[in-house]
Amino acid sequence: MGHEKQLLARGGAALMATAAIVGLLAGCSDSKSTSTESSTAAQSEQINLHDAALKAYWATMRGDYETDWNLISARCRTKLVNNDFTAFASQMKQAYADRAPQLVKMGDPEITVTVNGTAGKVATNAPDGRSQKDPVTWALINGQWVNDNC
Repeated sequence: MGHEKQLLARGGAALMATAAIVGLLAGCSDSKSTSTESSTAAQSEQINLHDAALKAYWATMRGDYETDWNLISARCRTKLVNNDFTAFASQMKQAYADRAPQLVKMGDPEITVTVNGTAGKVATNAPDGRSQKDPVTWALINGQWVNDNC
């Protein structure tokens, strides 16, 4: 009987050690899960920002200034054209009248994005190579990425 108690005590200690290791691993697993979820969320926002920037690019190239307008922050709309859609559309049409038809034929631009929380930077390299060289600022406002470069 003494021998059985000793084995039980050893078995109990081994079981407690195993439980501690499993608990430690579970804790590590939760950390990885949180880190992975955070990384996945960041990747998702990068994709969302890239898609918004591409949508704005094609809206501009196709003369869909209403879509383009909706992808600009309210702050910038007010600052740039005093919240006047007609003035905005006129300026965009004038700025891209010569270039847009050729760019539409050339295909998608190369778009590079970086995201830091609710702020992002977008660099667009149009196929004709005549793009603005500096990245522009975008912001995640009410769940939507909008150009906030004003």
